[in-house]
Amino acid sequence: EVIFCLDYNSLERVDKIGEAIRVSDATKVMIDHHLYPDGFADVLISEPEISSTCELLYEVFKGAGWLSAITIHGLEALLVGMITDTGSFKYSISPNTFKNAGEIISQGGDIAHVQDMLYNHMPEKSLRLLGHCLSNRMNIYPDRKAGLIYLSKKDYMDFNIQRGDTEGIVNYGLSIKGIDFTAIFIEHKEEGIIKISFRSQGDFD
Repeated sequence: EVIFCLDYNSLERVDKIGEAIRVSDATKVMIDHHLYPDGFADVLISEPEISSTCELLYEVFKGAGWLSAITIHGLEALLVGMITDTGSFKYSISPNTFKNAGEIISQGGDIAHVQDMLYNHMPEKSLRLLGHCLSNRMNIYPDRKAGLIYLSKKDYMDFNIQRGDTEGIVNYGLSIKGIDFTAIFIEHKEEGIIKISFRSQGDFD
């Protein structure tokens, strides 16, 4: 009866399931923090100035008086989204981001455990893929303050890349001094499909 659309502002972002959502008679609720949301949702909660959809969800739960119903696992799941979407509290943060994270911790969320599970349990394949990207597939354009990482179809096959394996790699370009914009281009094994992700920092939109 209700479809919650979380962390995307256009049905094109969810591939084939987008059309099923579009034609559904269910009430559609969008909760998202990206700019320029499409008008497909019946209920729109859009806050682009908030660091992450998980922080926005926490605000929604708090405003609705639902926090007592959320388990520790649920609170820590919200921390996961806040940590990963901000690059461990480096990007798109505000004083309220730390306030909300602090409230989650005070309610029992174990941020040390979450950070450990996120960053100290990486499969060997993921670390080797990251090393390949940084040493063989990264170009820097200092005059444009930009960086580019790419993965070919052969890379896709050689590393047996699955959905999620490349998450976060695009952010590494922003760690280089003087780089404000970075992108990753991934040529999928399916013919003709290239996934592109962009990241920026500072006042670069």
